[in-house]
Amino acid sequence: MRRSTTLDPDGRRVLVSNDFGDYAILSAADHADLLTGQIYNVHPKHADLEARALLDESPRDRWSDLERAAHATRKAFALEGPSLHIFVVTLRCDHSCHYCQVSRAAVGASGFDMSEADADAAVDLVFQSPSNDLTIEFQGGEPALRFDLVRRIVERAEARNLQAEHRLTFAMVSTLHHLTEDDLIFCRDHAIRLSTSIDGPAEWHDAHRPNPTRDSWERTIAALARARAILGDDGVSALPTLTRRSMAIVTGLNKIAPASYGVVIGVNFANQLVDEDDGKMVMMVSRMQRMENPSPQNLNGFLDGYRATGAYFLVPAVMRPGAAEPDVFEDLAILKRSLDLKAAWTITDNDMDMSILSDDDHPFVPDGVEDAPVIGALARIRELRQTRGQ
Repeated sequence: MRRSTTLDPDGRRVLVSNDFGDYAILSAADHADLLTGQIYNVHPKHADLEARALLDESPRDRWSDLERAAHATRKAFALEGPSLHIFVVTLRCDHSCHYCQVSRAAVGASGFDMSEADADAAVDLVFQSPSNDLTIEFQGGEPALRFDLVRRIVERAEARNLQAEHRLTFAMVSTLHHLTEDDLIFCRDHAIRLSTSIDGPAEWHDAHRPNPTRDSWERTIAALARARAILGDDGVSALPTLTRRSMAIVTGLNKIAPASYGVVIGVNFANQLVDEDDGKMVMMVSRMQRMENPSPQNLNGFLDGYRATGAYFLVPAVMRPGAAEPDVFEDLAILKRSLDLKAAWTITDNDMDMSILSDDDHPFVPDGVEDAPVIGALARIRELRQTRGQ
């Protein structure tokens, strides 16, 4: 079933949704076209609405097998019951992360911890779920500050599960700083998977996740090593966080076309976490776009606007065949407040933005600069291409 909901008092935008959980936000004109069946192949919204199964209102008895399977998958939770159960054992924490989703309390504050009675009742409530798979995840605040409650909950859940026989798993989101050796051994023995955050190198991590002693990154790296020594590498996940520094604009890619530039959107990663001798391979994915020989007016105008406002939007768009302008998905816009602007000649052979370079590039290098870092980066790219071609 397709539904339409007006989002503005004057009806400029309309939310269209269906039983599959898909939706689209349309202008009043596009919505009118949808209702009257005027969205054909050449319409700029056709492909998007078709992919979201929003083009028609076929009754269920006319659904295809694919539509029936998709609907059953989307609604499976209604019969299976909840499987993920999050326990916030305390709101206290010694970090002041800028993007924290909770109203944290100071470490020494009182009245912000779960009581033992509530913990026991919550475990009993978990086992009322009919789901075969049950996951108990500890969050905070910093759950390690009340690891005694974590132990109590895990042991009670395991005891209940002796008869219930669910597939029971445990997870904990933590800075890892406050976990003692005994705590980590308990996590290992009871298969509690740990997860922490690494927001890039020290200066970035400490800026986004400050603690009172201003050494969050250093302590996290040390705690991560302690935890992996006991739980193993697979027992602890260190997740990179996509931040405002993960977008770069690289200028001066071609001295023959001075206005050429590239845009790289990727994920930050702390290079210091990788031991070059441990035999592991780390892979990352970046989205890149090169602008070959453009008018400098576009980039200069963008940078002028950014310097004036300190912000910009990152918005997906599709240029459809035969269209004069791209189809911009404004409802998916991401507000950004910083970017990394760098010259191509400064890129080293260990720079993650090296992926924007091509082996036949001739970057602009300022007069007086000898042995520009990009020379080594290009040499490495050519070596890699030659190796892969053999």
